[in-house]
Amino acid sequence: MQAAAAGDARAWDDLVERFSPLVWSVCRNHRIYDEDAADVIQVTWLRLVENLGRIRDPQRLPGWIATTCRRECLALLKRGRSSVATDKERMEVLLGGGTSADEPLLTADEHAALWRAFGRLSNWCR
Repeated sequence: MQAAAAGDARAWDDLVERFSPLVWSVCRNHRIYDEDAADVIQVTWLRLVENLGRIRDPQRLPGWIATTCRRECLALLKRGRSSVATDKERMEVLLGGGTSADEPLLTADEHAALWRAFGRLSNWCR
């Protein structure tokens, strides 16, 4: 956590990889679907970047991330969803996710790659 706060891109990638399934889970529990979930998750990571240096106890990081994501989900729901869920997405939520066993790993890998690319951008481009 300290290394990520100090700007270590690899440490940041590790945090994103480790906690991406958590944030996706929070979004699904709020019935936030793919496009909106991606927005909520992006804002959640942004909030973490902004506050990472303030989190003193690493044991509290998962709770902090989950709480922040929940707040972003509720803010999105209060504003009104910008995308409409498909029947398939509704069924996945009703049936408990409906994802394959390797989907969270693939998603985490995609997120890690995205954050690595983000880390290579100049500050102006970020």
